[in-house]
Amino acid sequence: FFFKQKTAYEMIWCLEFRRVLFRSEHVLADHPQVDRVAVIGRPAPTIGEEGVAFVVPADPADPPDLEALRSWSRERIADYKAPDRLVLVESLPVTSMLKVDKRALAARMDEEP
Repeated sequence: FFFKQKTAYEMIWCLEFRRVLFRSEHVLADHPQVDRVAVIGRPAPTIGEEGVAFVVPADPADPPDLEALRSWSRERIADYKAPDRLVLVESLPVTSMLKVDKRALAARMDEEP
């Protein structure tokens, strides 16, 4: 499967900034500790929405942490585009068309605090 592809222009609003999610995904996908990644938006009380990165680690015994991914992202894109939260997963759910099922990821976020 190829998960590093550009999807539809999915974006979220963070403060006054528009955040196109596929750019964050591309940058995070290049991190050496990341095998696959998907970023979705989640409502946040003060900033509008926050970016949540669902990451399949390249090595489950040595997964990346949020600060490492934020630091990696800040070197390549604007600070506000770096992920705000990190969720480590064993695999990303896919649709029948083999695209990342972001609705399933959003539903999973609703289950978590």
